[in-house]
Amino acid sequence: MSRQTHYALTWGYHVVLALTLTAVLSACGGGGGGESPTQPITAAQTYTVGGTVTGLTGSSVVLQDNQADNLTVSANGSFTFATALANGSSYGVTVLTQPAGQTCTVTHGNGALSGANVSNVQVVCAAQASAHLAFMSAAQTVNAGASSGAVQVSAFDSAGALVPLVNVALSSSSATMKFSASADFSTAITNLSLTSGTGTIYFLDTAIGTPTITATASGYVNGAQSQTIKATIAGTGTLTRMATLPAPTMPLIQGSDGNFYGVVDNGGYGQIFRMAADGALTTLHTYSGVMAPSGPLVQASDGNFYGTTGIPGTASDSGTVFRITPNGQYTTLYSFTGQADGKWPQGGLIQGKDGTLYGTTTFGGGTSDCGTAYSISLAGNFTVLHAFDLQTEGCRPFAGVIQASDGVLYGTLNLSARSGSIFKMSTTGSLNILHQFVGTDGSYPAGALIEGSDGDLYGTTSFSGPTTASRGTVFKLTKSGALSTLYAFQTNTQGTHDGYLSSGGTAINGTLIQLSDGNLYGTTPVGGANACGAIYQITPFGSETVIYSFAGSLTGDGCQPFAALLRASNGSLYGVAKAGSPTNAGTIFRFTGATP
Repeated sequence: MSRQTHYALTWGYHVVLALTLTAVLSACGGGGGGESPTQPITAAQTYTVGGTVTGLTGSSVVLQDNQADNLTVSANGSFTFATALANGSSYGVTVLTQPAGQTCTVTHGNGALSGANVSNVQVVCAAQASAHLAFMSAAQTVNAGASSGAVQVSAFDSAGALVPLVNVALSSSSATMKFSASADFSTAITNLSLTSGTGTIYFLDTAIGTPTITATASGYVNGAQSQTIKATIAGTGTLTRMATLPAPTMPLIQGSDGNFYGVVDNGGYGQIFRMAADGALTTLHTYSGVMAPSGPLVQASDGNFYGTTGIPGTASDSGTVFRITPNGQYTTLYSFTGQADGKWPQGGLIQGKDGTLYGTTTFGGGTSDCGTAYSISLAGNFTVLHAFDLQTEGCRPFAGVIQASDGVLYGTLNLSARSGSIFKMSTTGSLNILHQFVGTDGSYPAGALIEGSDGDLYGTTSFSGPTTASRGTVFKLTKSGALSTLYAFQTNTQGTHDGYLSSGGTAINGTLIQLSDGNLYGTTPVGGANACGAIYQITPFGSETVIYSFAGSLTGDGCQPFAALLRASNGSLYGVAKAGSPTNAGTIFRFTGATP
C-alpha cells in the first residue's frame, strides 16, 4: 500500500468516528457546543407492615407476611415485620402457627403499600372451639330434700352442632346429691345417655349449700353449673285437728282400707278406734279394769290388727298379745305370766319376713328382770327368744324391734351398765350389742329405730348429749356399730326453740320416719316456740329445722306429741298429741304443706 493510500484510510476512519460521536451526543440532548446535564439515580421507597395482637394467653403465635418473613409474637401488643416492602408492593399477613389451645384470626391483613407504613393489621386470638358438654337450663334454687326442676344437658362438637353421646357421667361437689331421670326419683342415676344430643335430669340434695354439678364425657370439655340448696322454710305447713281423744300417746297406722287405726291408754283403761278420712271416730273395742293397750297396732298379712296390753305398776296383769279384726272382733292370743316369758310388752309388734310377729317385754325374763324378746305366730304359738341381762347387754326395751333389709332384728335398751344400748338379734335369739351409750352421745333411747334409705339405722335418745344443755339426740348407726350424733336438742332456756325429747320421765317418744326427700321427721313432746312440742325435720347429716310448733289450748292444735308421725297415702302427715285440745284432751292431727 502506498503512503498516500494509508493516510487517506486513516483520515476517513477518524471522520466516521467523529460523525458517530456527534450523532450520539445529539441524541442525548447535547449540542450547541454546551455540556449535557446528568439526571440522578434515586433508590426505590420502602415501608413496613405491622399491627396489634390481642387475646393471646400463655403461648406464642407465628405470623407471616406474603408467606415469608416469619414473626413470633409472644405477648399482646403491637408488632412489625422485619422486612420492609417497596411502595406499591402487596402484603398479606397470615398465621403460620397457632398458639396452644387458641385460634388466632387476622383482619385487615391484605392490601398494597401506598406511601406509608401499615399498622392496622389486627390479630385476635381466642380459645379454640372444641367438643363440649353444657347445661342449657338456668341454675336453680331448691329446698333441701326437694326435687329440682328439669335440667337440660347437651353435647356439642367443635362446630356447635349437637352430638349424640352414649354415656355422660354426672357428679356433684356435694356428697348428698342424687340424680334421676324423673322428678319422683323412682330411680337414681349416675350416667345419662344423650341419644339426640340432649337429655333431661333432676337433682335432689338434702344438704344446704351451693354445690356444683358436672357432666363429663371422654373427649369433651366438661359442663358445670352451680346450684343453690336452701333450708326448708319453717312454719309453712298447715296443721288441722281431726279428732279429740283422751290422752293418746301411741302412733296411728293406716289400714289397707284407707282408714286410720290406733289405741288409747288412759290411766289404766283404754280403747281401740278407727278414724275415717274426715275425722269421724268409731270405737272398735273398749277395755275395762286394769287392761289397756301398751303399744301401737300392726296390720298383719291376714288383714287383721295385732297389738299388746300391759300396764306397768299393776301386779294383777302382766300383759297380753291380742288380735282384732277391722270390724272389732277381739281375741287374746297370749297372756304373759310375768316369769320367764316377761311382762308388760310396751313396744308393740312387727311382722317379720317369715310371717311371724316379733316383740319385746319391758320387764321379766331371766334373773335381771330386764325384759325379753319373743316371737308369736298369727295362730298364737309363743317363743321366748332372749332374756336381756343388765350387766352385759342392757335393760328395758321400751320400743320393740325392727327387721332391717338384712333380715336381722334391731332394737334399743333404755338402761344398761351405762346409759342404754343398741342391739342386733337373729330371729332365733342370738344377740350382739352394737353400741353402749355413755351420755355425751345421748342416753336412755326409748324410741324405735328405723332403717334409712342408705341402709344405716337412725334413732333418738331421750336425755343428755355432747353438752350439759343437751336434752336428747338424733343419731346414726351403721350396722357394724359405728355411731355418730347428728343433732342434740337444747332446752328453751338456752335461747332455742328446737324442742327436746325428755319430758317428766315419759319414755315412749322419739321415733323417726324418713320421707321420699331423704330427710328425717319426728316430734318432740316438749319445747318448740310455745313449749308444747314441735314437728321437726332433720337431714341425714344433722341440719335441723322446726317446721311446726304446737300452741296447745291457745289454738286447740295439740300439745305433747309423743308418738311417731305417719305418712298417709294422701301425702299428709298424721299424728297424736297427748293434750292441747280446746278441752285439754288429746288430739289427732293432720299436717300438710311443708313436707314432700
